[in-house]
Amino acid sequence: MKAYLKFLSRNKLYAAIMAAGLIVSLALVIIIGLSVWDQVRIARTVPGGRNLYLLGAQADPSIEYRNAEALKALPEIQAIAAFQLTRLTVEAGDMNQQMPILMADAQFLDMLGVEVLSGSPEALRAGRGVALTRSSAERLFPGDEPVGKTISVGAEGYESYGENVREQVEVVAVLEDPDRTILKAYDVFLPFESRLRPTKEIMESDLRERGSGFTVSAFADLTPGADLEAFSEKYLPLAGFHLNKEDKEGLMATPFRDLYFSTLRVPAIKQGNRLYLYVLIILGLVLLLSAILNYMNLSSAIFGGRAKEMATRRLLGDSRSRVFWRIIGESLLFTLVCYVLAVLLAVAVVPFLDRLRPEGLPVGFRVAPTPGFWILSLLLVLSVGCAANLIPASLLSSYKPVEVLSGNLRRRRKMGFNQACIVIQSVLAIVLICMSITLKAQLNHLERLDIGISPQEHLFYYHPEHFFSGNMQPLADKLAAMPQIRRIGYTDGIPTHIRSLGSGRSRSMLTVIRCDTTAFRMLGFRIRETFSAVKPGTFWMTGELQNFSGVGRDNPDLSLVYPFSQGTVSEIGGVIEDIKRLAENADDVYARYGLTIIPAVAIPFSAENLTGILLQTGPDHKAFKREFARVVTEHFAGIGVPDLTISEYNQVGYLDEIIAADYASLHRFVQIVSLFGLVAVFLAMLGLVAISTWFADQNSKGIAIRKVFGSDVRSETWRTLRFYMLLTMVAVIIGIPVAVQLIRRFLEGYAERIGGYGWILVAAVAISVAVSVAAVLWQTLKAAKTNPAVELKKE
Repeated sequence: MKAYLKFLSRNKLYAAIMAAGLIVSLALVIIIGLSVWDQVRIARTVPGGRNLYLLGAQADPSIEYRNAEALKALPEIQAIAAFQLTRLTVEAGDMNQQMPILMADAQFLDMLGVEVLSGSPEALRAGRGVALTRSSAERLFPGDEPVGKTISVGAEGYESYGENVREQVEVVAVLEDPDRTILKAYDVFLPFESRLRPTKEIMESDLRERGSGFTVSAFADLTPGADLEAFSEKYLPLAGFHLNKEDKEGLMATPFRDLYFSTLRVPAIKQGNRLYLYVLIILGLVLLLSAILNYMNLSSAIFGGRAKEMATRRLLGDSRSRVFWRIIGESLLFTLVCYVLAVLLAVAVVPFLDRLRPEGLPVGFRVAPTPGFWILSLLLVLSVGCAANLIPASLLSSYKPVEVLSGNLRRRRKMGFNQACIVIQSVLAIVLICMSITLKAQLNHLERLDIGISPQEHLFYYHPEHFFSGNMQPLADKLAAMPQIRRIGYTDGIPTHIRSLGSGRSRSMLTVIRCDTTAFRMLGFRIRETFSAVKPGTFWMTGELQNFSGVGRDNPDLSLVYPFSQGTVSEIGGVIEDIKRLAENADDVYARYGLTIIPAVAIPFSAENLTGILLQTGPDHKAFKREFARVVTEHFAGIGVPDLTISEYNQVGYLDEIIAADYASLHRFVQIVSLFGLVAVFLAMLGLVAISTWFADQNSKGIAIRKVFGSDVRSETWRTLRFYMLLTMVAVIIGIPVAVQLIRRFLEGYAERIGGYGWILVAAVAISVAVSVAAVLWQTLKAAKTNPAVELKKE
């Protein structure tokens, strides 16, 4: 071991490059591996081994709570638990704020395997109180035992009881945080059995004469081997008004194992993006492969310097296998030291990477030193350590001592293996560069996309979450008094966020923006054909809807395009330019089931039920936001909510900000891929620096001889650069077809995507060539400038 350490000290540059590459790549591989593990565990592990299914149609996975009892009568259902994630005001001590509340049947905890950390599960099941998650208990009652304490829960939004109702309830248990579960974050568990006013209104909703009751999500434990088609046929008659039974909605149950990576929209359930997960896996494998290739490349190059040492050991009695395992053992030790440093680096960078984590990766990055983690880590270290020095160990243990000591070995050594390593690393770098540029280009394309409107400047949109959207007129009157306000319109949606859905013709879904005439003009819908004036009671088709329905000037039958028009609009106003929905892609739940999504605009006779406010303001956005927040906070102060402008369920901000927020997740995804791409390029560059240094040392005598016979620095520099450019071109020939396939697969996921991407490939090649030149130029020039007399004296 002393000889190995001495060898590393004599080759500091190579040792530093090998260590840096291993430490950085292993740190990121640890983080990526744990993220993939967490997501796969959430997706594949069914709590309690039950046959859990989410009830409801694929396009609308929900039930009406009032029908839960009827569904229990189906022989396939062994147990059923309804749940709903909402936000209510919670008051505890001096804290008074909105919190995410999980309302559910008490047996939901057992069905999902939620751990009760303290308190009385029996009291919770009996509905004698509520439970807090561990993190919310620490926030609400810092340093104190929460069980036995009392909190108040608001019932705002449940109109039967008024907006200001608060009910006192005891905390009877503390639950585990849902961080590593399929459940989204919540602070309070409120069992339906408690019959507090929000849960009571849901349980007792019975609006059969007027339409739908409250809808909730529900898990069911079905009998093993249940026939889902037969079950769905029995389910439909009991499903309530909100399902279209004529279309035979398909299967009425989704397996728990399919939920995490599905396109279903379930408010309380975390749902990942399969593409993002695959990209993470590929990035992890690329980084790991780059690190191993770097290590193998440098080890095979510089371990030739230990050939005499190993030959001497063989002459002194060491066997071939002993020499082999000595080198493997040294490699494992080196890898283990790098791994320990990699774990420390991973811990340090996890918070930074977690800030970049997109919504499609809903489980946070972490470094978790559990027994399973250390076992997998040990296997990783053994794999990397053995793989990295397997070839050098085989070569050094197979050399004949006589060949080594006589000098014949040096004459027979070739660079074939090192060249292959350089090419593979360059291929990986080229592919990641292409993907990084593609992601950024696609993001820029989406952000600059013409969505079919010409809005006036400085438009600010506010739509509070549904609990607080019932009476916006008093708030609008207060906002109108603000000096920054120039115009006010009312709308329940904007082109990028359309709230109203209505059934269309067969296999179509109509999405309607309902607004008044002022908001219509402020948003700048482009009129292509006019049937009547822009006035209340008119419906405006997009060209897409007109082509789909066949409705036009000669056939202005409103019922064909807007089945729910009665009492709200009475005539077709005209045709407007098509409206593009920004979030539309291949994962769209409606598109997945063959539904054509068609936007349109309706101007109802009365703006009374329009629940959003559109404001045209002055250019000082920061000043307006501050004043707006103050007015809204004061307006809702009566229900004890500190600031309704910051709720995640609100839509609030200037239009350009709201559109940018739609792509915040994609922004973070681009940043992560670009970051890992830079790391891969960095590893490839390190490998080139090190191997070019070694190559320059090996060829110094040849350069000196050629310079004696008339060669100069320029020709020697070009000779060496040409060698590396040839390797880069080979990598380009291999990497570009791979990159093209990946780019095509990625862009297929977007309805609106960039057109030609040849320039991306050209840019990637240019960057790769520039990186290669930058990596080897310094050592190449240094070798080319060598004084022949000095170099030849060494011999």
